[in-house]
Amino acid sequence: DGDDDVQQLLCVLNFFLVLVDSTDAFLDSEFVSFSRRCVSGHLRAEQRSFWTSAQAARQNLSEFEIHSRGVIEAADGALQADFANRFIGGGVLAGGLAQEEIRFLASPECMAGCLFVEGMKSNEA
Repeated sequence: DGDDDVQQLLCVLNFFLVLVDSTDAFLDSEFVSFSRRCVSGHLRAEQRSFWTSAQAARQNLSEFEIHSRGVIEAADGALQADFANRFIGGGVLAGGLAQEEIRFLASPECMAGCLFVEGMKSNEA
């Protein structure tokens, strides 16, 4: 829908307007990094039984916290994972408007990854 495209563009333009009005101290404190993570070849994570197997219990999985209140944008050091589409951001630059695209519109700084991150493989996030 054309109106959706206009709203998406307004989100991105608003992001740049906020940046223009930001102080140097604020801008110096902000950063975005990109990295690829994958399940190693010997792990069969796509198999439902993997998560209950002894093999999974022996793996060193990263620690994480789940918070029931607040928003990810307000959290210090928060991580955002993207794995809904093999291309980072899904169709955010092509008019898509599903959950992944909305996530990228809420955090437009993530769109930089759309420019240089190649398509993910089935074992990556």
